[in-house]
Amino acid sequence: MKQKGVTPRQLQLILGFPYVQTIYNWFGKNLPTIDNFVVLSQILGVTIEDLIVTRMVETEVDISEGVEAISA
Repeated sequence: MKQKGVTPRQLQLILGFPYVQTIYNWFGKNLPTIDNFVVLSQILGVTIEDLIVTRMVETEVDISEGVEAISA
C-alpha cells in the first residue's frame, strides 16, 4: 500500500465499507474475503499470491540466555 500510495481510508471508500477499521483489521486480526483480495490485487497491481503468505518460514529460538531470539 505504501509503495502504491494507497491509504486505508481510500481502500475503505473504494470497497464501500462503512468503517476504516475493517481495513485496519486486515493487518493481523482478520483476512479479507476472496472477492476483496481480487479487488486489492487489482488496486495494488500485484497478484493475490503476493498478498498472501504462501510459504512456511522457518524460525530458530535461542533461549540459552533466558531471552528469546527469533530469526527467520
